[in-house]
Amino acid sequence: MPFSGNRCYVENKKLNRMTKAYNKQIEKMRLKKDREALFDDQRTPFARKISRNMDQILIVASILQPEFSYGVVDRFLVLASYEKIIPILCITKIDLLSDETAVKCWVELYTSLGINVHSISALAKIGMDKLTGELTGKRTALAGHSGVGKSTILNTICPSLKIETGQVNLITGKGRHITRSVRLYRLDDDTDVFDLPGIRLIDFPDLNPTEVAAHFPDFRPYDGLCRFNDCSHLSEPGCVIKDAAESGELKRDRYNSYLRIIEELKL
Repeated sequence: MPFSGNRCYVENKKLNRMTKAYNKQIEKMRLKKDREALFDDQRTPFARKISRNMDQILIVASILQPEFSYGVVDRFLVLASYEKIIPILCITKIDLLSDETAVKCWVELYTSLGINVHSISALAKIGMDKLTGELTGKRTALAGHSGVGKSTILNTICPSLKIETGQVNLITGKGRHITRSVRLYRLDDDTDVFDLPGIRLIDFPDLNPTEVAAHFPDFRPYDGLCRFNDCSHLSEPGCVIKDAAESGELKRDRYNSYLRIIEELKL
């Protein structure tokens, strides 16, 4: 059975010479990566399966309403690294800020990791031209929490889409789930955007806890410097990564994201 984002070739085959009935049957599936099988592991979350057929993943996070969630961003960055696809970070709703300091610190952090970062306001049409250029001619997975402005971005790029948008709950600070299933939007003949539902968790059932650090590029300068070669960077003495996080040399939020992923993998 093909999965969302798979490219398929279809041929007509005659089933009955008398009635000349034809049935369209899938002859083969061309997945973007050679290592992918026709049937995916049932445990693998759909966000992971879809991402394998994309050129890139656009991670959308609002700076306010709801507040910026570095934990969600970092999980998607691990997904992109693990699946070997290009990540782009889009920080939305910057028009709500009276001071740009908050957004600048996140832009600087993720830019230092080699991530292409866009800070935009879809409603105020700030930064939209450059973001649109990033999507043109590509197959892009659009990912992020509900309420961060994914649908608004698509409506601004292509007003004819008229995608329903929802308001953020002022009490919970969370968005209402408008996108309930994966939707493909074809912006032009060469540009596809797969809008994913608001995803709260991305699981990595096939990722070994010992492999997680390799997907945090800001940990690389400390490779081989810990006292123990098999250091998990949790509570071992002589762990330079833990020490760097405590001293502020390494961003504490990033280290916290690492700890949460490790904890979940061990459950």
